[in-house]
Amino acid sequence: MNKNKCINKPKTLIVVMGVSGSGKSHVANKLSTTLGFSFVEADDFHCDESKKRMANNIPITDKTRQSWFDLVCRHLTNHSDKNIILAFSGLKHKHRQGFRSLMFNTQFIWLDGKEEIIAERLSKRRDHFVSANFLSGQLKAMESPHDNEADIIKINIDKDIEAVLSDCLQMIVVNNDISMNKKT
Repeated sequence: MNKNKCINKPKTLIVVMGVSGSGKSHVANKLSTTLGFSFVEADDFHCDESKKRMANNIPITDKTRQSWFDLVCRHLTNHSDKNIILAFSGLKHKHRQGFRSLMFNTQFIWLDGKEEIIAERLSKRRDHFVSANFLSGQLKAMESPHDNEADIIKINIDKDIEAVLSDCLQMIVVNNDISMNKKT
């Protein structure tokens, strides 16, 4: 194999997306550990004001959402020498397109399930700025994948978390020729 092809091959970015309560942070963190990827939590890039708004069931503005997205992209670009798993809502098509334009081999895992199950998970969650009351707005804002978004794998979350993790891992390994615990 040509050494230059190995050196210049883009790193992998796997975006675990879904509404609040879908399990994206938990799943992304577990997958990053299993695969030896870096884990990035997009919520860490929200400003305090945005977190306060969402905690009070007030959606953030498109301008604020774009600033947040830009911060996440800047962080990813600054770490493009690593394979990364990102927990990110992925509600908007334009944001998914933005990730595709970065210097990564990008793939998405969409954690999707019944509203009742997600609401139940949110009601049990502690120490997070988003409450169960915020879910209906996120479900309305979720732009389902377009026909040209073949890089999105939909995973049903209406089962136990270990089964969801297993489904995600299987799809990642199959679609990316990645071996487990591979440090890259």
